[in-house]
Amino acid sequence: MLRKSFYGVLAALSLFVVQANAVVQVNAQDELPAAEKVLDRYIKETGGIETYKAIESAQMKGKMSIPAANLSGDVAITFVAPNKFHFKADMGALGVQERGSNGKVIWENSTLQGARLIEGDEAEQLMQEISMASILNPKKYYKSMKTVGKEKVKGEDCYVLDMTRKSGDVDKDFYSVKTGLKIKSIKTLESPLGKMKIEGFSTNYKKSKNGILSSWTGEQKVGPNSIIVKMSSVEFNEVSGDRSFELPAEVKELVDE
Repeated sequence: MLRKSFYGVLAALSLFVVQANAVVQVNAQDELPAAEKVLDRYIKETGGIETYKAIESAQMKGKMSIPAANLSGDVAITFVAPNKFHFKADMGALGVQERGSNGKVIWENSTLQGARLIEGDEAEQLMQEISMASILNPKKYYKSMKTVGKEKVKGEDCYVLDMTRKSGDVDKDFYSVKTGLKIKSIKTLESPLGKMKIEGFSTNYKKSKNGILSSWTGEQKVGPNSIIVKMSSVEFNEVSGDRSFELPAEVKELVDE
């Protein structure tokens, strides 16, 4: 289960626990805003569409921990639009895990599993988690979006959005009625171990220097295990120089086969 938990957070790559109460069914449809309006409000509250459009790169550093296993380590993520990224987590006894994309090849290289190429639905989900495209253009990834009810998460009323992927899988996103911020998600993600259900909780929203308000603390649950990510720095448009996203030697061997 520990390996499954570690793969869960890497599959999500969402930087962002408690069980919520049952969904409150709302009979009057006009009491619920359309999903598009909820998403538009999130963009407005976290910086505005023009600020998001201006993002060309992002760099995040922090700590990742698995409390049940008493493990922790450093995590770093770099993204350059539209489709280059590098993710690295050094988790002590679990070894080093890296993921990345040079704009063409999406890959993983880990102490536990070695190198592999990431393709298909798993690759699409991974790029969705990393890029800003899913915020500005959700219809690129979802064939339908609908606000289906309200639910309390940590005592806070939230709108519940059913986000149906082109594959038919349904993500559930929870946005605060009061603040408009996203505070919970439930996703079914592809991984080397098959489909995995992941609950994610986003807290500790802070504003970066460019004006984007984002979650700096996230907790993800995979089965009974929790993985916590606490960012110490989140920077946008400050990736200096022509950063290289070259493939590791182990990955190049797979591409050349």
